Amino acid sequence: MRKLLILFVLIVCGALFYANSNRPEGPITFLDYSYFTEDKLDTIEVQYIAWACACANWLPKENQASDIIQDTSCIFIESACDQQLPSKFHDNNYKIRLVGRYYKNKGISRDYEKPTSEKPEAAKIFQYMYYEIL
Repeated sequence: MRKLLILFVLIVCGALFYANSNRPEGPITFLDYSYFTEDKLDTIEVQYIAWACACANWLPKENQASDIIQDTSCIFIESACDQQLPSKFHDNNYKIRLVGRYYKNKGISRDYEKPTSEKPEAAKIFQYMYYEIL
């Protein structure tokens, strides 16, 4: 009987945690991350977009040709090591070349810092091993 009670409490706590983590203003949790990268190594060029919302904010070069830029065109970036991109490059004037891999599934970057209490929508994530300022 005691084991059933413990199991019931764990299920209820897990359900509450899951329901709370999926709310738009909820915290970013391990459920929001992606865990497996593609096998193929890519080189991409990105530019920072300063949105007024919590969302992916790096625009890949192939999406920069459009006159209308939407938040769904942007990706998250994440460092594969301790070589984080300095925040001074979070400016529309810089273009950055990244070498790394895309994650297989959409999610939220582990390096993402929420500018508001809102939780961003899942987007493609590029995990870079090397960056170069263009």
